[in-house]
Amino acid sequence: MRNAAKRSSDARVVTCPGRAPGQVELSQMIEALMDSMPWVRDKLAASRSILVKPNLGGGDAPSMTSKEVMVAFCRYLRENYDATLTLGDSSVIGSTSERSIEALGLRGALEPLGVRVVDLASFPVRRVEIPSGRVLKVVSIYEPTLDTDCLVSLAKLKTNYATRTSLTIKNLKGILSGPDKIRFHRLGVADCLADLLTVVAPGLGVIDGIQGWDIDRSVDVGALVGGTDLVAVDYLGAMLSQTDPAMVTYLTLALERGLGGMPGEAEQAAARAASRPFAGPLDNAAAMVLPEGIRVVAGEACSGCISILQRAFRRMESEGVLRGLPPLTVAIGPGARPSREPGRLIVAMGNCCGARDEADRVMVGCPPQSRYEVQRVFEELRDDKDQV
Repeated sequence: MRNAAKRSSDARVVTCPGRAPGQVELSQMIEALMDSMPWVRDKLAASRSILVKPNLGGGDAPSMTSKEVMVAFCRYLRENYDATLTLGDSSVIGSTSERSIEALGLRGALEPLGVRVVDLASFPVRRVEIPSGRVLKVVSIYEPTLDTDCLVSLAKLKTNYATRTSLTIKNLKGILSGPDKIRFHRLGVADCLADLLTVVAPGLGVIDGIQGWDIDRSVDVGALVGGTDLVAVDYLGAMLSQTDPAMVTYLTLALERGLGGMPGEAEQAAARAASRPFAGPLDNAAAMVLPEGIRVVAGEACSGCISILQRAFRRMESEGVLRGLPPLTVAIGPGARPSREPGRLIVAMGNCCGARDEADRVMVGCPPQSRYEVQRVFEELRDDKDQV
């Protein structure tokens, strides 16, 4: 359902404050959430097939949609609808959803309910044109997500380096081919997500906010969010993590383009009351811990580049990637204008960086992908002995 930005929209919040719910309470929360949205029940009842797309990102289990929520939600669907049920995802580059499926024992838990559990990456992709795309004109999507009658984005409540929050809309990256996941970063994640929403319209978005994930730690919240308007759902999800929705670029773009609406005042109040403080990504370049020989010049830099660069430094130091690098200045943000110094190279990070024209190397993306762009550039600089 597409709503104008000023209208109330189809999203709801249910809570179990003060403690983590047991399996019975969790089932009751899911039932209460779905009962509050009769228009969703009508959509599901008319569907012959439903594909539930959780977040099985290939990381640690606490950062993924919880097994308990996946099982309880699929049990609700099986008990109330006759549709063919599938649960599937494709993970981040470098991992597989199959690994997460096996580690969590999802087939053993869901197949007795008649739910097929799949790694979407094991299926062919289909090219989908995006006529109204601003930066994304075509995208490759795994076929099961296009062939289902109803796609459900079952996301985790969590903060994210690249987009501040990773909720039902960001969760849709998992339906994309591996090369397109990387291409999203090169073109700009927020713009690409907004473009994707013009051609992919999940019938339902649900946020698992029972226990949120804040970059690298768990946060007990005790809430579920759901609705047919993913923009409104993610707006409430941002509020649950005490993240200003106006700072989540893909949400502001989607609202500006009329791809969803703001949630009603009552639901915003419910989300605000249930919210817990999340630290979120690093947004202060002065607080970065820098490796020896590397400087950072920041000018109006966003949290995406700052936090991804800090994350990359930590990983590369642990892997020994930074040994042998020449002296570097990394420029981030449109206002970054580092001075040229003898014997020191300039690296411009991000599509908006003000130092792109005079830099010795450019990391492409908004923000650049941590391993396949940021680390790649550092490895090239380390291996090129004639650059300085």
